[in-house]
Amino acid sequence: MRMPAISCSPAALVGANLLFLVLAGHRLNGQSRTITGHVVDELLVNRPQIHIQTAGKVKLGETDGSGRFEIRIPKEVHQLIFLGLMAETAVINLPDSCNTLEVIMLNSGTYDFTSPRKVDRLRLKNFNQLPQLYYQAAQKQLFQHGQPCFSREFIPHRKELEEIAKQTSITRRQLYKRFKALAVGDTIKVPYSPEWRTDGTDRTTLHLYSAYGGRNNFDCVIEGVITAKNTRRKGYNVVYKVTADNRCNYPSLAYNNQPIVPGTVLEYNMKYFKILPRTK
Repeated sequence: MRMPAISCSPAALVGANLLFLVLAGHRLNGQSRTITGHVVDELLVNRPQIHIQTAGKVKLGETDGSGRFEIRIPKEVHQLIFLGLMAETAVINLPDSCNTLEVIMLNSGTYDFTSPRKVDRLRLKNFNQLPQLYYQAAQKQLFQHGQPCFSREFIPHRKELEEIAKQTSITRRQLYKRFKALAVGDTIKVPYSPEWRTDGTDRTTLHLYSAYGGRNNFDCVIEGVITAKNTRRKGYNVVYKVTADNRCNYPSLAYNNQPIVPGTVLEYNMKYFKILPRTK
């Protein structure tokens, strides 16, 4: 038995399509929400180009020139990460009722020659200034509220810093062994990073590479013969004379405003800067 054909008028089809779109839109809106906000730094200055992402590192957006943003997030997302240049990462725990975020980015400090334990202690002291900063932001009418609607975590760096310090110590011992093994008359190769016309002239300015980086391919390598060694100021210093044999195809080389030509004498601290394996 054949089923009777079902016919629909054009008006009925349009109505059905509209109903489908409304229901689909309602479903999507129920699965996500809009978050708006304003981001400043600890000096209460607007912070543009602050990146916002989920805990899973999915980028959601970034702040505009006035430090403001608008993003849509899945309803199940309850943690946001705010990252920016020269700023401490901010980890925000977001309740369902919090849709307007007022965020203060703390400046990332420089902690040279400071123990990992002390670094975290100083960072925590700065982190604990946030309530006072929020009060000041509200007083200046930068923020609508004197306290945020979200909670924020302090993330210790001690373990990571201790691991870095451990690896640095191992590398430094290896550098000292290499320094001790070098002798006057040995040929060394020193890698440089070249930059052309950065000083406003037609010279190529050379910059040293850190001894603690992992890079092995270089655009510019200068060879020289060691003429002296010393440990002044606790350094692993080698004095070398540039030879004619170098691999640096850039015009008018200069280091510390000194032209680099065959016969130029340079002093180089292996404790901090990279040197390539020696040759005899």
